[in-house]
Amino acid sequence: MSAPDPPARDLMEHARAYVRVDRGLAASTPELAAAIRAFEPVPGPAGESVAEWLSSRALREPQEATVRVRLSHGRVTGVTRCAPHRWR
Repeated sequence: MSAPDPPARDLMEHARAYVRVDRGLAASTPELAAAIRAFEPVPGPAGESVAEWLSSRALREPQEATVRVRLSHGRVTGVTRCAPHRWR
């Protein structure tokens, strides 16, 4: 069982948290949107693919997957995706 997400106004103040993100939350939390755009993936094709997906397709409507980002001191340091269907 996971802990509930912190309130939107407190997201960027947490030292570490996994946060479920959607277009509405990113739009209402400019600091979060900026952290998503600034995400630096691990080097290589897989990391670059995740960064491209996160910045361009992950939060579009309708959302194709549940997206959680790992925040650490105001930066996105990881991404998880849970979808009922396969990757495209």
